[in-house]
Amino acid sequence: MLDSAFAATPDDRLTLEAERARLVREISNLTTGIATSGDIPALATMLKDRDKQLKLLDMRLARRATPDRQKLQEALEQPVADWRVILRSNPTQGRMVQTQLIGPITLHDESTRPAFIRKVRWEATPRPAGLLVGLVQSVASPAGFEPVRSRRVRKLSPRSWAGSCADF
Repeated sequence: MLDSAFAATPDDRLTLEAERARLVREISNLTTGIATSGDIPALATMLKDRDKQLKLLDMRLARRATPDRQKLQEALEQPVADWRVILRSNPTQGRMVQTQLIGPITLHDESTRPAFIRKVRWEATPRPAGLLVGLVQSVASPAGFEPVRSRRVRKLSPRSWAGSCADF
């Protein structure tokens, strides 16, 4: 997965630099136009727009430090190692966490496995919602919120119900 994150992308730096040079020329022309022309509000709006585009382009052209791949991989693997130690130190709790995160594990009989399936000895369904178990312990109503109370409804006994039907 890290290989795809660090894959080389086509460098369009030359195109961006040409676009930057064009914007600088336009800004210069607009500034000259404002100094010599009478339609200042329209030219000022165009100048602001070109300046905004130039700033965005400069941000794209700014060199960024390349991330250290080894440090990133170590940072991602460290929590995995920590969880592995925690879950293996107490098998009962480890099983409880496992049941929250994955469904039942199905073991496959290797003798009946088709030849085109390789290295599949078990399968399980992931349960991402299991990561949220235990996070919300109690929820309070917002301040000033009053629950809706229903009116009392008179219960009808079968005898009074029959009498009320006869009235119709």
